[in-house]
Amino acid sequence: MVKIRRAGMKLHETPAQQGPAWFGWLFMAVGIGVMIMMTLDPTGLNAPFWVAQIAASCFVFAGLSVVLQAAGTPLLARAAGVLTVFALATPGIWIMLGEGDMSCSSSMGFISGTISGFTSRQAGDLECRLVFGIGGIITVLVGFLALYSLLQFARKRNSGAAPDHPDQ
Repeated sequence: MVKIRRAGMKLHETPAQQGPAWFGWLFMAVGIGVMIMMTLDPTGLNAPFWVAQIAASCFVFAGLSVVLQAAGTPLLARAAGVLTVFALATPGIWIMLGEGDMSCSSSMGFISGTISGFTSRQAGDLECRLVFGIGGIITVLVGFLALYSLLQFARKRNSGAAPDHPDQ
């Protein structure tokens, strides 16, 4: 196992974030694997290739964030987190603004199948665009908040101000 140490750490010390690094590598591998599979056979995609690739990149960015945090680079880890949030927003924004008729199905998994018409149904174009679009807009707003937080974090680090958290 590779041990990642921060600059200035003694040989017997390891960062507290070391534990989940393997999880980040696993997420990156899954995301890259999905991206490769979509590239090799895009026939089953229900969205444009670029939207599907960005959606799969969420796994890569999220995993990269975990790995970078474990490596002791919180600024880069946060930047990968911001990319994750914006990538998560892409499918919803595409459904809201994309060309053609959008259709989706809605279901309530917590209700048994005995109630006719309530467990699963096809939703129309406007309903799909509204639901996914509102989700996409909220996610973009969260992305901008995360970007603002990242810029504040970088500014504090560059100014020499005391970090808000001891691991920063």
